[in-house]
Amino acid sequence: MKKAFTLVEVLVGLIIFAILFILLMKVYVNGSNVYIHQNFQKIIEKELLFVNQNIQNLADEYIVDYSKYNNLEEVHGFVDELYLHKKLDGVVIEELKISMIWDCESEDGCYLELNKNGIEIPLTNKKLVKLPEFKIKLNPYEDPYSLSFEEDKRRQPFITLFMDIKIKSYNENIWMKRVGYRVQEWFNFKYYGK
Repeated sequence: MKKAFTLVEVLVGLIIFAILFILLMKVYVNGSNVYIHQNFQKIIEKELLFVNQNIQNLADEYIVDYSKYNNLEEVHGFVDELYLHKKLDGVVIEELKISMIWDCESEDGCYLELNKNGIEIPLTNKKLVKLPEFKIKLNPYEDPYSLSFEEDKRRQPFITLFMDIKIKSYNENIWMKRVGYRVQEWFNFKYYGK
């Protein structure tokens, strides 16, 4: 007589196979979510590196244009826009402005932009990331390049950049899309004050 599986044995085998399949799918889905999360982190890190390198390159070549600011002491040096210029023999030959474009709710979103002689150059990719918060702190508050600067010491001006950067599809309720950083970076300017 041939031995065959009974219906109960076949059902138990199918149930065990289904449980193993569900466990494997769960591992695969979790692995996929981790992969997506890490890719979002890499996107933000690339954007931060790009912003960091560009602002440091500008800080090496330009100086802060203190004439564009009023009452820096009252606001403790915090500003929304960074004005820079380059001088040759005391004459301004090039002007720059780094600012936020505050359009977070639109499709473009909020992004960092460099305006160089009227040409607008985005510093962050508005299709990949958004910046819901952005501030710059100038140090010192008083123009260290002016002859009326009160201190005798030479001061190296620097800025501190404060910003939140998040992926464009940021969602607080979905772990793999909950990718964002709060950043504080310092940039020293190459040229000292008087």
